[in-house]
Amino acid sequence: IYDMELIANLFNPDMLLSEMAAWALHEIDEAFYEKHLMRLEPDEQNHLQNLMVAKKYGNHSELRPHAKFELINFLKTNSILADLPSHILASVVDDMSEVYMEDKALPALQEWDRDSFYVVYHGLLDIKAEDGTLLDQFAAGDFIGEQINIDFTYGKISFEIVGDTVFLKIPKNKFLDLITNEYDVTLKLLDSIGVEKELQ
Repeated sequence: IYDMELIANLFNPDMLLSEMAAWALHEIDEAFYEKHLMRLEPDEQNHLQNLMVAKKYGNHSELRPHAKFELINFLKTNSILADLPSHILASVVDDMSEVYMEDKALPALQEWDRDSFYVVYHGLLDIKAEDGTLLDQFAAGDFIGEQINIDFTYGKISFEIVGDTVFLKIPKNKFLDLITNEYDVTLKLLDSIGVEKELQ
């Protein structure tokens, strides 16, 4: 008999808890999970099913949706946001969206949302000068702040994706509100978004 609390959390309005319950039930008994999944609203069913399909085929590509607890664990262990309390990380992830770019893509400056920060979840982003000189490279865990707003006085800047790459996109205003009292993290972020420093 499955833990009723686990089944109940499948219907929890907190998506983090709902996803964790779905993940656990899917691991225990896929048919039992699908039986209870049908009791959810269609949008919720689709969201959880997409995560479960992504989990099943996750070894083949990172260009897939990720569960909130995957993202929290990643940020807690692989980024400069690691010092944030777990409840703040959970709030950050609630506001995140994922951006997928395939290997060798050349995103234009206009494709970056200037009202958002980004964290590299998987893959690489190269920033290059007009002559092809590598100015900077961002790998998994790196925080991308104002580098995407580089002024063209630096010359023609290009972006290049190396390997299939996933970015975590975070709205600036909501994020800054969340970390207002996190002094150490704020200092790290200020250091990471210094454009002059990044281009040296």
